[in-house]
Amino acid sequence: MKRLVLAALLLATAACQNTHTRQQTAPQFMRVGPVPESDVSGKCGLALKARSRPFPSRDATVFFQETGETSALIALDGASHALLQTRASRDTFDGFPSLQAFEARDMTARLSLRPARSDEEKATGTHIGVLMVNKTDGWSTTIPVSGTIACK
Repeated sequence: MKRLVLAALLLATAACQNTHTRQQTAPQFMRVGPVPESDVSGKCGLALKARSRPFPSRDATVFFQETGETSALIALDGASHALLQTRASRDTFDGFPSLQAFEARDMTARLSLRPARSDEEKATGTHIGVLMVNKTDGWSTTIPVSGTIACK
């Protein structure tokens, strides 16, 4: 009986180790992409780019929030998504809250901003922060971002 239980346990463990049946997911930095230029063309606002080295679209805008708006845009899995602001701190930086929380149909996002130091501005822009995205399917990522207020 012990051998039968041990054999069943080993078989179950081996089945869990089978990588051919696991769903292969893209690396977390591949799911977030550039916001399409057509979605931000002619608009002015906070344009943030990824600062992390392995990010495939380092020079493209990954987060855009129009000046005076409580919504923002992010591109995920090849599609642009509107994020609606659910919380914002009272302290602002150039008219944008330093801490913001957003929601969309199947995700939440949080943005934390701070002014860039003078030695950081040349390389990164006037704003530095972190964008955290969580999907309801359990996927999440944290992206260091930087950028400036600009018109597209």
